[in-house]
Amino acid sequence: MRTGTGALLAAIIALPAMAAEITLPSGMKATLDEVINNAPGSSGLTARFRFVAPDLAARVPAIPEPPVDDGVDDGADDGADDGMIPEDQIFAEPTDLPDITAPDITAEAAPETAPVPDEVAAAPAPPDPDPDPGAEAPDGDDETADSDRPLPDDPLLKDMLWLCEHFALPRIAVPGPVPQQIIISIADRPVAFGDADPEVIQVFETFAPDLAAGSCRWEVF
Repeated sequence: MRTGTGALLAAIIALPAMAAEITLPSGMKATLDEVINNAPGSSGLTARFRFVAPDLAARVPAIPEPPVDDGVDDGADDGADDGMIPEDQIFAEPTDLPDITAPDITAEAAPETAPVPDEVAAAPAPPDPDPDPGAEAPDGDDETADSDRPLPDDPLLKDMLWLCEHFALPRIAVPGPVPQQIIISIADRPVAFGDADPEVIQVFETFAPDLAAGSCRWEVF
C-alpha cells in the first residue's frame, strides 16, 4: 500500500473539532476554513492553513482605478489655448534673421594622424587565471539572507506570522514528517482552493517552519 505525502501530513496535523474564532495581534478576528496538505509547494511538502476574516476588506488598502481616456473632446476649452501653433504662424516668412556665414573649411586641413604622446602608459596586467583557491573572497554587497531580513511593518504580515507560530506549528506533531513550507492565507469569505474569484479579497504568505525553535521564517518572494 502506497501512502502519499498528503496522507502523511494529514496524520501529523491535529486540527480542532470546531472552528473557533481567533483574535489576531492586529485585533482582526479570523476562523480556520481548511488545511490543504495534498498540494506540494515549490520546496516540497507543504501545509496550507486557510483562514477567513470578514473584516479583511477594511484592512487591505484599496487600489485606485486609473482614469480612462475615451478620446472624445467634450469642448470644455471653447477656444482656449491648447498649446497648438496657429497655422498663419507656421507658414509665415521668417524676418530679421542674422547674417550667418559658413566658415572656410579649406583654410586648414586637419592632420591625418593624431600626434603620438611622448610617453604611453603601460597597459594593466591581465588577471591571474588561476587564483589561490584558499584565498578569501573580498567583502561585497551580498544580498541579505532571509533570516537576517527585518520584517516589514505590515500588520497583516505580522498577523500571518503569528498564525504560523501560534496556530500552525503547535498542530504539527513530532516526531513525524515536517513540511518544508507553511502557507498562511486569509480571505474575507470562503473560497474553494485554486478558484480565482475577483470578488474575494485574499492575502497569503509563505514561511519556513523551525520546530526546534518554535518559530517561522518569512520567505520573501
